[in-house]
Amino acid sequence: MDTWCGLKCSGDMLRRAAQMKSPREIQTEIGALTAEERAALLAWLLHADRQAWDEQIRGDFSASGAGMKLLDDVDSQIRKGNFR
Repeated sequence: MDTWCGLKCSGDMLRRAAQMKSPREIQTEIGALTAEERAALLAWLLHADRQAWDEQIRGDFSASGAGMKLLDDVDSQIRKGNFR
């Protein structure tokens, strides 16, 4: 057994996942998973999505990120009294 986000998954499931190529094949394989395997896959996908989101936010709000420019612009408008 292997682990995705603390949930145990069979090595067979992981081997099958590594061999998938197209979205249709992935959908077919997911349809063949047990409820426990689908739960583990969902937990892994959610975890991976959260990590990707966190990295995006960190990049956007780093010193040179696009989000920092937006915050600087908002701060400037607030200092000028342009807010409601």
